Amino acid sequence: MEGCLSSSIANLLDAFAIANLWHRWFSEKEESLFATEVVALDRKPVVSSSCIQITPHCTVAETARTDYLIIPAIVPVPCARQMQDPRILDYLRRQYSSGATLAAVCTGAFLLAETGLLNGKIATTNWQFAKKFRHRYPQVRLAIDNILTEEDNLICTGAATAIMNLALKIIKSEGSARLAAACAK
Repeated sequence: MEGCLSSSIANLLDAFAIANLWHRWFSEKEESLFATEVVALDRKPVVSSSCIQITPHCTVAETARTDYLIIPAIVPVPCARQMQDPRILDYLRRQYSSGATLAAVCTGAFLLAETGLLNGKIATTNWQFAKKFRHRYPQVRLAIDNILTEEDNLICTGAATAIMNLALKIIKSEGSARLAAACAK
């Protein structure tokens, strides 16, 4: 969505591309472990918070089931009304009910909480927005001191810099500890 933090997207794309290189090296096969796509409501470029245009690979309507759906950080934190687009919320809920793991980077946790999926579950976000998050989503168990939280295939990271913690967690989960260690170096 407009105002996303471009590094939330670019860092993950780079991390998974590096994981694919190491995976091919270790397995001595040409197959990739990760296939990544940037998804948006339509194919028009999205303008990030730093005015970088990000061109989506596909739309929410074109995306079938996915294993992971990662919501980038959003700067500044949008008001609740801005995050209530039923097309986005329904898409997130559908992906989750189809078995996808949903992850939110930093303030992306606000959008994930807007779906209601975090109600009764543990989550984190950027510490600067803890009061606002608690006020908007009192049913979420906010663990603001955690860098990363995970419950029932719902993952949240604290600050935007925790993006690499998320990437390494996914790389380890889908690949191996050896692969994650190689990527971390």
